Amino acid sequence: MKKWRLLPHAGEAFIEAWGDTIEEVHENAAKAFYDVMCDVDKIEPKISREITVTGEDWIEAFYNFINELIFIFDTEELVFGDFKIKIIKNKEWRIIASARGEKYNIKKHNWKVGIKAIAFHGMELTKENDKWKIRYILDI
Repeated sequence: MKKWRLLPHAGEAFIEAWGDTIEEVHENAAKAFYDVMCDVDKIEPKISREITVTGEDWIEAFYNFINELIFIFDTEELVFGDFKIKIIKNKEWRIIASARGEKYNIKKHNWKVGIKAIAFHGMELTKENDKWKIRYILDI
């Protein structure tokens, strides 16, 4: 069962993801990113990649994380459908992701839309009733 959804937003993809832990909500937000561009359920875990980003605050770290996913797709044509994420918060935020996926194949993964960038506006991480939620906007 998907733990994300697209919210109405003109000309962009507005994503809401949720999870029981801060790590799980980040994993679901990453899967939702790929679900915007292709059929995430068809991505097989053939290639592993370690991705580490930092930021002075959560917004900067998450922005850097999604930008890294865009960069990897644009330069290597890799798509990921499985994530294990660790969050470290000290003086800065660190997102450490173990991502598994494969080379993008238009026939297999059913292209939906291209993602240009993540927007700084609209990003939020919240915790309500022991559930975590991330909202963010992608420029498509």
